[in-house]
Parts: sequence; C-alpha cells; structure tokens
Amino acid sequence: MALWGAPADQQAAFLRMQFDAQRAHYKRHFSLADHEILTINGEPVGRILVDRSRDELRLVDIALLPEHRGSGIGSVLVRELLDESVAIGKPVRVRAFKPSRAVDFYERLGFRRIADEGVYWALEAAP
Repeated sequence: MALWGAPADQQAAFLRMQFDAQRAHYKRHFSLADHEILTINGEPVGRILVDRSRDELRLVDIALLPEHRGSGIGSVLVRELLDESVAIGKPVRVRAFKPSRAVDFYERLGFRRIADEGVYWALEAAP
C-alpha cells in the first residue's frame, strides 16, 4: 500500500482489518487449534497454528518475521510436526498459495500436491 501512496493510517487500518478477518476465520474453522507465538531469547519471531483433528494434523498457518525467514526455523518446526505425524500415524496437510515459494518449501520437506483448489495447492505429507 505504501507503493500506492496510501497514508500510514490507512495502511494500518487495512492491515488491522485483514488481521481481524483472518483471526475470525481461524476461530470459526479451527477453534481447537494450537496457536503459538515463536520466540528467540524472549523476542517474538513468528507464529504457528496447528489443528490436530481425528484424521490429520493441519498446518493452518506458519509465519515468520522477514528478518527470520530463510534461517531454518520454519524447516525445524515443520519437521517436528512431521515427526509427530509419524508417531501418531496421521498425515500432515497444508494449503499454500500457488505463486508463493511456500509450495517449493513444503515439497522439499516431503509434501506432495493432492488437490488443486483454485489459487491454492492442497499438500500432504503421509506419516
């Protein structure tokens, strides 16, 4: 929005609206999911939201602050989820926006595409 010349207050209002909509969606569809703030030395660096249902482990969201991306934190977290999947015999499933680097990230960790959902790929890692 800054590139479009939007004032800082409009940018903040738009981001707040997006955040509130996302939070409402997660609460409605993943009300029992574990939501953790990721920290390093007490400083927040990101978040992860995992829904553990009867049939699957759903990686609902994982996000790292830009300065912590590419550091291996995401890989460690997803590998821990994959280890949990093996221990309990349930697949890990995630959706990723097609044009994002996330698809390659998940495929490098052993996920495979299982469905084309329009702008998203549904991916799965079997235990």
